[in-house]
Parts: sequence; C-alpha cells; structure tokens
Amino acid sequence: MRERFRTLFAAAVCCSLLFTAQSFISYAEPANIDSELTPEKLIAGHINSIGGPSILSSVKTRAFIGSTEVEFVQGMTGSINNGTASFVSDGNKLQIIMKYGELNYPEEYIAYNGSEVSVGYISPGQRSPLADFFYRFNGVMKKGFVGGTLSLAWPLLDTEEIQSKLKYKKVKVEGRELHRLEWPMHLLGNIRIKMYFEPDTFRHVRTDYVVRIQEDIAVSTGYDVMSTGIIPESIYTLIERFDQYKTVSGMTLPHKYSIEYSIEGQGNSFIGHWTINAQKWIFNRIFDEMIFEAQK
Repeated sequence: MRERFRTLFAAAVCCSLLFTAQSFISYAEPANIDSELTPEKLIAGHINSIGGPSILSSVKTRAFIGSTEVEFVQGMTGSINNGTASFVSDGNKLQIIMKYGELNYPEEYIAYNGSEVSVGYISPGQRSPLADFFYRFNGVMKKGFVGGTLSLAWPLLDTEEIQSKLKYKKVKVEGRELHRLEWPMHLLGNIRIKMYFEPDTFRHVRTDYVVRIQEDIAVSTGYDVMSTGIIPESIYTLIERFDQYKTVSGMTLPHKYSIEYSIEGQGNSFIGHWTINAQKWIFNRIFDEMIFEAQK
C-alpha cells in the first residue's frame, strides 16, 4: 500500500512539473526579443570594430604609403606589380595615387578637395577608365564612400545623417554570409551602393557600386529598338575590397585595399584590377592643400 502511494505521488509530481514546464514554454516572453539586427546596431558595432568613437575623434588626418599592382583583363592589356601608392585622408578631403611609371600607364591620381573631384590623365586629355568612373560619378567621393574605413569621411561615422536612410539585409556573397547595408539609389542619382560587413566582427569588407545608363545608339548604329524591344545600356561596376585588418595606433584598419572595375555595353567593355598594400602609416600630419587636386 505504502509502495503504491509512493508511485502515485511520484506520478503526480511528474505531471505537475510537466504542466509547469508546458505553461512556462507557452507563456514566457521570448528570449532576445529585440536581438534582430538593425542598421543602427550594425553601425554601432562597426564603429567599435575600428576603435570606438573616442579614438576616432582624436585622428584629424590619416595617411599611408605602400605598394600597388594592376592587372588589365579586358580593354587594356598587361600587368604591373612594382608600383608605389599613397592614400591621404584629411577631413572630407581625399587623395589616392598609384604610380606605375609606364609610358602608356604612368599613374592614377584621384582627388577630392572638399568641393570638386579631380583626376589625372594617362596621356594628354585622356583619362583612364578608372579615373573616368570617379570623375563622372563623383558623388561616391563627395559622400565619402571611397576608401571605406581608410577615409575619415567614411559616412558610417556620421550616424545621425546616414543610418535612417539605409536598408539592412543578411545575404550570402560568393559563398560567404555577410551583413549588407544599401544606400538609397535616388540620393546619388543612378548609383546603387551596397556595403558589406563581417557577421562576427562587423568589419567592413566590401562596397559595390553599380551604375546602369541607357544608351541612345539607334541613330548612330541603326539599332532597331522597336523591333527588338530592348533598350541597350552600359553597366559600370566598381567593387572595393578590404582585407588584412591589423591594429595601428589603436585602430583596426585594412592593410589591403583592392578595386575591381568593369564596363559592359554596346561595343564598350573593360575589366581591370588594382591592389594597394599599406606599409607605413602617418597620423595627424598637416598636408598641403594642393595634394587634393590632381595634377593633370
């Protein structure tokens, strides 16, 4: 009898515990109810990944010198792997120089003086395809996107201005899961900008710029839009990649900066790759204003 009572008591306790657990599962508040990532949270994590607001506010100018190489895949030919490079950021001003010393391709000089974007020529009156992109679609430099976290004008550092305009999505790019922020295209004409960040560190690893321009070539080429129903267009795609993050002067910055640029269109194609490796860093130096105007 006593043994039977113990069995019934144990069964009752089990049922009671099971009911309590089921009630908790059914009615308890979900954990991490506000854990969904937002542009604001992503940007805050991103700023901390660089070094935090206090360290960033102490830097007025940032520059580095290093090596550079270039490879032309289509539209131009050849490769150069022994060039020198410099990158200077002073407030919202920016200078990028890649020197190659070749007769047909001496250098790239891309600059913004806080008012106007200027680029150098590779021969009298002729801009390179890369320089032409930055010159034609100069809003990407004026808004501070070019150079990512290497630039003090990087717009994600000014959270009040930018975060409400961004769209967030978690995506997979080239087999890699990343956080993506997209800048509204209408704010920069017809330029679509997408920025990508590592999910664990929030480091900025990539920016894509895509411009699509419809071409009116019917008169010059006899292209029959009415019969084909297709309006030809040119597609300009520039991809910045940032890699080899290292800590320097309290900031974690990419030491490898790559640019991939391509043009697709009617009788107009180009593919080129540039890589810059930072070697020596300089902080808070006063620079001559003239360096932010390309010498043409």
